[in-house]
Amino acid sequence: MRKGFVLFAGLVLLSMLVACSDDSTPTPPKPSVDFEITTAAVPVAYTCSPYNTTLAVQGGTAPYTWTLAEVSDPLPEGIVLTSDGKIAGVMTVAGDFSFTVRVTDSSPTPKTYDKAFDMSVDVASNPSLAVFFDGTATVCTSPAAAFTPVNCYVFIMLDEQDVNCAQACEFRLRITDADNADLDAGSQYAITSRTTPAHVAVSLGDLFAGMALSFYRPMSGPEPVLVVSFDLLLLEDLQNLSFKFEPSMGPNGSLSIATCDVGLPMVNVTGREAAINY
Repeated sequence: MRKGFVLFAGLVLLSMLVACSDDSTPTPPKPSVDFEITTAAVPVAYTCSPYNTTLAVQGGTAPYTWTLAEVSDPLPEGIVLTSDGKIAGVMTVAGDFSFTVRVTDSSPTPKTYDKAFDMSVDVASNPSLAVFFDGTATVCTSPAAAFTPVNCYVFIMLDEQDVNCAQACEFRLRITDADNADLDAGSQYAITSRTTPAHVAVSLGDLFAGMALSFYRPMSGPEPVLVVSFDLLLLEDLQNLSFKFEPSMGPNGSLSIATCDVGLPMVNVTGREAAINY
């Protein structure tokens, strides 16, 4: 009798397990993720300093395309918003700015999402100067007291319509005072260090006599590429210290950019010297 009961109970338990395994109840779908920009805020920017941040989005269908919304105020002067969501450039004017970005997904019926951002552009307490080639002179002004350490960055930045990418450049720098006279190394300023990033090879490496650089990676679009940085120590008060790109070893004594086109032609950029005043 006891054996019969045990067998009966085992059959009942087995039937329950089979019933559970054959349960065809569908698994509820995962909740969909709302299509939205997830970047809460953009970082503070500093005048004369490189700026680079990437906006983030969730939901929708990749790839995404970023633009300024029609109702947006313009971006602060010196930076751009790329189609892949990067905000990059070098700020020249301090202040508080607002702008609205729009992201569009790639679904059959494209979705859009707009978000407003506030950006503060401050003057760095330890000045950071960026000298960059962008077709126009860029000016940043501030008192320059004696023994003020200055972090300097040299960028190459080309207009998209002029060249798709760059593999090399040639230039030299001058540091001049308000009367356009060259400063004296050792008595008016000192270069305390100099660094070239890993993606740059230097064939001639004197900043003030001429540099020839090649890039291990191409530079595309409007985003600036760092080619050299150096630390400058001012040895006397200078109110109008100027960093200027000057003609170097290129054809006809012009600034030169070697492009990624076949044959690496040199783009003549005479008359497009960029200068930054400090």
